[in-house]
Amino acid sequence: MDSNLWYNLLLSILTLLVSTATAFLAKWLKAKFSAQTLTTAKTIATTVVEAMEQIGATLGWNGPTKYAQAITYFAALAEKAGISLSADQVKALIESAVLILNGTWLDLDQEEASPSPTA
Repeated sequence: MDSNLWYNLLLSILTLLVSTATAFLAKWLKAKFSAQTLTTAKTIATTVVEAMEQIGATLGWNGPTKYAQAITYFAALAEKAGISLSADQVKALIESAVLILNGTWLDLDQEEASPSPTA
């Protein structure tokens, strides 16, 4: 009977370990998928904002027009990629991409304005 008790105890511990590992794995996979989805959404937003900046410059669009077009194009591309986001999340991604793009351009303008080092 002692061996039966040890067997049941070992079986219970193994069951606990397997269920804990399964829960951890499911959580990790969900987090990994969410991180991949966010990375894809950020890439789409950056690409769309850069494209709208180029198209807007050619067509003479102002900021609000470029922003509205970016929202429209982002929604279409995200849908093709199977990404479903709220309107607030889309706005946040587009605005983030705009800030990054504007910051990059400001950095480039400052580099051009600074004197080049002499050899």
